[in-house]
Amino acid sequence: MSEKISSRLQSGNSSFERLFFCPGCKNAHGFRSKEWPMPKGLSKEAIKLFQNKWSWNGDIEKPTLTPSIHIVKKIGLDKNNNPIYQTICHSFVRQGMIHFLNDCKHDLKGKTVELPNF
Repeated sequence: MSEKISSRLQSGNSSFERLFFCPGCKNAHGFRSKEWPMPKGLSKEAIKLFQNKWSWNGDIEKPTLTPSIHIVKKIGLDKNNNPIYQTICHSFVRQGMIHFLNDCKHDLKGKTVELPNF
């Protein structure tokens, strides 16, 4: 269970160090800092995903994360049985603002909004 650490961030779970609310997806998105340890017992596919880690400025009210937050969904397999992913949400979080990129699949694509309370 996550715990609120500020008006905009919650502590994470076994998958993510910190969580924030995405107003485009109407769901939580998470990130792991470079210091966060890799969970044990992961599948090869999960290890690829868990290797993604972000630089975070440490600001719990106006966070800046790099690189972008890229949320994908597995939509099938190619002819070689490799997973095929589709972008659901793609954004940069800078100084407490979410900058949604144009490949998002929701109404906030291409817009910038303040990181909402969570």
